[in-house]
Formats: sequence, structure tokens, C-alpha cells
Amino acid sequence: MPNLAQQTTNEPHDMIMETPRCLSPGDLPSHIKPRYRAFALVATSAQVDCLEPMDEEILIVCCNWLMWQQLSAEGRHAVYFELGTLDWSEPDSLDIDLFHRANDWLLDLAGRDPTVFHDVSIGRTFGAEISLASVIYYRIERSLRPLIKRFCPNEILFYDFKYDFNIFNAKTRRLIIRTLAEECGIRFVDCAEKMRNDRNADEEGYVPKQHGRFASLLLATYSWGLESITRLRCIFSRPDRRVLLLIVSNSAAPLARDFIGGRFTPIFLGRTIPKNFSLLWRCLREGVLLVRPRLVSLSKNDRLRLREITGSLEPILSEPAEGVLGFVRAFIRHQFLETGQLERRAQEIIMEAGLLDRYRPRRLVVDGVRNSRHLINTELARPRGIAVDYIWHSPLTPQAQQFGAIGGDPRQPVFVDRCLSWGDVNNAWLDRVDAKQPRERVGCPIAAHYHRHDKTAASPSAEAKSCGDTNVLLLLYTLPVLDMSGLQSNMYATFVNCVRMLKRLGYINIAFKMHPAPGRWKKRDIEEIARYFEIECEIWKSEPISECLDWADIVIGPMQTGAFFEALAAGKPYHALLIPPFSHDPTFYADYPYHQSIDDLAKALETSPPAAAAKKLLNGVYGVDEFASTTRRFWQVFEDDFQ
Repeated sequence: MPNLAQQTTNEPHDMIMETPRCLSPGDLPSHIKPRYRAFALVATSAQVDCLEPMDEEILIVCCNWLMWQQLSAEGRHAVYFELGTLDWSEPDSLDIDLFHRANDWLLDLAGRDPTVFHDVSIGRTFGAEISLASVIYYRIERSLRPLIKRFCPNEILFYDFKYDFNIFNAKTRRLIIRTLAEECGIRFVDCAEKMRNDRNADEEGYVPKQHGRFASLLLATYSWGLESITRLRCIFSRPDRRVLLLIVSNSAAPLARDFIGGRFTPIFLGRTIPKNFSLLWRCLREGVLLVRPRLVSLSKNDRLRLREITGSLEPILSEPAEGVLGFVRAFIRHQFLETGQLERRAQEIIMEAGLLDRYRPRRLVVDGVRNSRHLINTELARPRGIAVDYIWHSPLTPQAQQFGAIGGDPRQPVFVDRCLSWGDVNNAWLDRVDAKQPRERVGCPIAAHYHRHDKTAASPSAEAKSCGDTNVLLLLYTLPVLDMSGLQSNMYATFVNCVRMLKRLGYINIAFKMHPAPGRWKKRDIEEIARYFEIECEIWKSEPISECLDWADIVIGPMQTGAFFEALAAGKPYHALLIPPFSHDPTFYADYPYHQSIDDLAKALETSPPAAAAKKLLNGVYGVDEFASTTRRFWQVFEDDFQ
């Protein structure tokens, strides 16, 4: 299978060859043999140093893209793990039902759910963690099984093996490879003990940064103050006319700002409202409640129930199983039962139940149906007679992943009663994921941001500038976690080959913008790639996207990113990339052009994407022109509910 992130051309080879050469996973040097005695799975250069350089019977399987490029250039017997992914041909439906499958271990059980705690299935609340773990398992399995079949090793020498976004500790990483080796009938040799002094070896997976004790105390005091003041202001509001909104801050802020006191009382978590005096004053003046969940301790009966749950799960998780089911059962045991996570999740359930019982909202609005807070609250809402509304927090297109809480999985209840749609694209997505609820079209709460900045109809053309004077913003070709078909290698190859292509065309002012999220992509890694491949351009990570767009004349980036829409609203020509293979459905954005190779992109740079297509897409996704005010439209829906 060709990797279209690589440069392909009909020009003479000596005219376009840059060094070092940027390999595709399928580019096998001539010295790679058809068979090897063993695989050596490595993640760092120190682990490679443990191997005999002249041993041609061991194939080094790299999970570090740059290290593989370097070893290949040195003539070592090495491949990138995604070589195996290219050979995977078994059909599946993971692009639709991955989240459902993450709950197979629980929903396929006969009889009552053994994990119910205070009306909530604790097992289902682990769905987000299990689905992410399953993605990584599938990616490792789909690479190693075909590699084993292709090169027929007798054993695996395990030093380490990590997917690009690593959430697993060393114990779990070892478990995955050992299990796959056993299922393939080859020997597993644990060499990780030799590497205890390797400082580059990441023993633990990525853990989000936590607030320190003092910062947590300050935030708790701040939240308590907001709750006390706004609760006093709303002391006479009717408890049967309250709406609790569990939504992200960038949606909560414009909704709170545009609420005008009326028939009901909105409730936000205080920490989701920005610390802006005028906004907080408006919340106080208009009667918006800003609340906080309260930490709780488990009662004696709660602890007894948790012991019952653990006892019920033990035989289920101990039952032998192959493949992903066996991995999921082991992951649940290691990640939840042995770490105290089950108890912490139980405390979260009681804490959220306490908030609902304290304020007794009539309706609940959630902007997600994957994470534990949203799942807990949607399940708690039903026995309390609270209707649940679901709204996007960001576009989930161009994927169409189903979620049990809104439909698509007959094995579990549907907890969402109504969907608040942004517009045409949102409606198409709801149809695709089998959401049968009534819908209210409200537009996106932050549509005003795109409307104010919408310059798509009259954007100055970058074509008027010469290549040497044009500022090109190249965005990291991010691979969404749930894209089961996409290749990690395309992210890095697109960076190298796209900058090289731009340089050949005469572009000088090039800036590469990384995704700002911590943990997954580190700036130093991209800088190392740039140094090795002799790439000269600015590399930005934490710089605000708005400032990057102000600088840019044209933007090149993936179709599957929020920066796509930011660029369109800023009036910047956006050349969208969608590099095969992928599990996305580009028909969600039907009229907007996209490019599947660097060659296609090079040709497209001669003209700008049509402004009409950009404007149509912005309106289709965010409802920019559909309502005079999407925030007022949002609140009107609830005004009508309480008439």
C-alpha cells in the first residue's frame, strides 16, 4: 500500500531527491530479509545499544519513528511497527462501534449488571478509559501479528514497546506483548530488567498534570465563595425550574453572558465560568447559580457494596479469554481494582448525586457522553426524573463513532432524552450514530466567535503575493485517537515532505504549528526530526492559534482539527489534508476540497480553496448565519420548556 504522505512525482529522481531520505513504513531496504530468528522490540537508543550491531538474525521493531529512520539509514535490520499495519486486511466496524466494544466485557454478561452502585453502572463509567486502552491494544496487535506472520520469528526480545500516545505503565505494556507472543505460539523474552537505568525509558504512561495542594485549596475556596453568593441571590428561585449545565468553559461563558433572567435558573459549575469580574457580576445580577460538587466519604454500607462488586468481578475477570477481551479484563484488574480507582469512582458517584439532590434541576445539559462525570450524571438523572439534553462540545465529525448513552447499542439503556443540534452537519452525524431522540436546532454556543471573525466572503487572496513573500502556516497532521485506520507515520512524514515541497516551490516563510495539548507531542521531538532531516522552519507549540493565523497568509493542515474552522473564520485559505488510510467520512464536509497526497497539495497551492465552500462549511457546522444569536436561541428552548 502506498503511503501518500510521501512525495511522489514524475520528475527525474536526481532533481527531487533530498537527504536524508524520508522513508515510508513500506519502504524496505534491500538488506531486509524474509525471515528472522527473533524480534527485538525497542523504544530508546539505549535499548538498541544492547543489541549486537552485526547480528543479522534479529529484526529491530521500532515504535519510535525517527529512531527507525536513523537505523535504516545506518543499514541496520530495522522496521517501523506500522509496516505490519499496512498488511492488516481483516474487515471490522471499529470506526463505528469501538466505544460499544469497550463495554463488551460487561454488557455481554447474562443477568443484572454486577457493578451497579447508587443507580449507576460503575463498569460503564470506565468506558472512556477502556476504549482508549483498546485503541492502543488494537494498534499494537494489528502491527505485530502481521509482522510475526511475515518474518516468522521464534521469539520476541522485549525491551519496551509504546504507542505514540502512551497511557500504559511498564507492567501493562509487557502484558500486551507477552499475551500476543503466547497467542502466536512464539517465545517471549523479557529484557526490560536490563534497562532499569535507561533514563529515556518511560516507566509510567501519560498522567494529566494535577493541581498542587495549595492551588487545590485556593480553587476550593474560590468555588465555595461563588456558590455561597449566587445561592443567596437565588434563594427564592423555584427548585422545579432549574437547568444544570455540565459543559466546557468556552461554551459556558457566552451562554452565561447572554442569559437574561426569566422563567428558570441556569446552574453552572463555578470553575467552568472564566474568572472575569464583569461576567461573574452578570451571573449574580441575572440569577445564575454557580455551584461546586462536595467531596464525600464512603459510608460503611458503601464499602460493603464495593466489596460485593469486587467479589462479583473476580470470577468474571479471571475467566480465560484471548484477544482484546482478555486484555480488557486484565486492564480492568490492574487499572481499577488494584489501584483504588474503583473506590474513587464510587466517591465521584456519591459526590455527583449529592449535587443533583441539593439543587434538584428539572433538566440536565451535557456536552459529552464518554467521560465519567457525564455518564454518572446521565445515569443518576433517570431515577430522579431529570430530563437529559445532549449538545456537542466540539465537532465529532468527520468520524461517526456511536455512544451507548445516545443510542446504537441495544444492550444498554439510552440516557439522553433530547439532542440540541448545531446545524446540518450535526444532524447528519446524529443520523449516522443512530440517535433517535427529538432534536432542537440551536446552533453552536460559540458561533458568535466565528461570525465576528468570518472574513471568508472577502478574504484577500494569498495568490497576489509571491511565494517568497507568503507566510505559510503548516499544522501538525494530527491523528485522532479513534481513527483506527490512520498511520502515526503520516504525522511525521507530512511534516518533512510538506516543508521540503514548499521549499522547492520557493516558499521561505514557513512555520510549523504543533497541537498545544501536553503529553502526546513534545516540541523537542519535532525539533530532533527537523535537525535530522535538515528542515528549516519555525516550530511553534504553545503560541495561541489566533496569533498564528494573524501571521499566516495560507494554512495547510488536517481536515480533522478545530483549527480548520478557526482558519476559515479568519478568512485564511485552508488547504485540507486527509492522507490515506483513514476511517473518516469526508462527505460530512461534502463541498470542501481536500488533498490525499503531497503532490495533490503542491498543485492546489496555485489557487485558493473557494470562499463559498468555506462559508457553507462554517454555517453547516456551527450555524453561523442561521440564528441572529445562537445563545439566545439556546435559552429560548428552555424558556419554552418551562411555559
